[in-house]
Amino acid sequence: LDDEWREDFMIESSDVSIDDSTWNACLLPKLDDGCPTTDTLQLAHPTLSLMDAHIVYIMGKVDVSDEKALVLTVDMANKRLQEVSVYDAERIVNDFDYAYTQSTISQYFTTAAA
Repeated sequence: LDDEWREDFMIESSDVSIDDSTWNACLLPKLDDGCPTTDTLQLAHPTLSLMDAHIVYIMGKVDVSDEKALVLTVDMANKRLQEVSVYDAERIVNDFDYAYTQSTISQYFTTAAA
């Protein structure tokens, strides 16, 4: 077994497409033109899928004090948002804490220039 991390995919958030096959895209905030977007979300807690090596789950909120969060299912191999789900706030403690196990994948992320 290879215990080393291997970088398979590196994508920019602006590269992730939202299309007609994105499940529950209607849950996302909308741009002025009515198109769904992830640009206004504060994102945290990336979690690797245990079933698919190309999938990463990311929690997002418009505001950290929002009562509900969204979980974004991102297909890293195809650079597309696969699904949007609601994460119940009763499981969230202290604004953006989590109630599930996360990975340390975020140490491999770099901050995008504004």
